[in-house]
Amino acid sequence: IDIFKYVIYGVAAAFFVYGILLMVEGFFTTGAIRDLYGDFKITTCGRCVSAW
Repeated sequence: IDIFKYVIYGVAAAFFVYGILLMVEGFFTTGAIRDLYGDFKITTCGRCVSAW
């Protein structure tokens, strides 16, 4: 029964981290594309996150 608890917490943590990644990636794409800073890195990261 403890295993199910760990699995549930693991899935919740994974979704939490995924949400933070999406938020940070969206923030950087809106703010940093204008400055053209790390444009290639951000687009590849966005493609990786959206494909995941």
